[in-house]
Amino acid sequence: MGSEPVFLIVLDCMRLDQWRVMAPLLAPFFEIDEGLRYSILPAATPYSRNAIFSGKFPEKIAAQRPGWWSGIEEDRSMNDFEDALLRDQLRRLMGRDVSVYYDKIFSESEAARVRARVNSVGKRPGVIALVFAFMEIARDEVPLRNLTRSWFERSPLAVSA
Repeated sequence: MGSEPVFLIVLDCMRLDQWRVMAPLLAPFFEIDEGLRYSILPAATPYSRNAIFSGKFPEKIAAQRPGWWSGIEEDRSMNDFEDALLRDQLRRLMGRDVSVYYDKIFSESEAARVRARVNSVGKRPGVIALVFAFMEIARDEVPLRNLTRSWFERSPLAVSA
């Protein structure tokens, strides 16, 4: 890890056809390298996001941290520990602690707060992990892709790019 921060951006619940709409909008700002992959991860958000942040299958996370997901129906989410999972994974991969800034963005008002914090932490090395929970519901594919494009063009993520 060099002197620049590394960004990990997760767009929650995004489908491939939505990515195809957004990729041309990002192309002027980033080099996009796509490759085909497949996964046996569960598609449900709590399991897939935890697997991404931990580098482990959900059953292994549950076995190693048995208390984390008990009682989630009451007052917690299964995604409450993503920052800890990411820190653990980076420690395993790098052999040392790595500075991590982690945040979730659910609305435009939260985006302004997060943007200010990212600007201050983005001046030092480490990982900046942002989860954008942006999905709105559309009845079929064409309106969903149009909605995705419209959302992205006006979103805090596009403004940041």
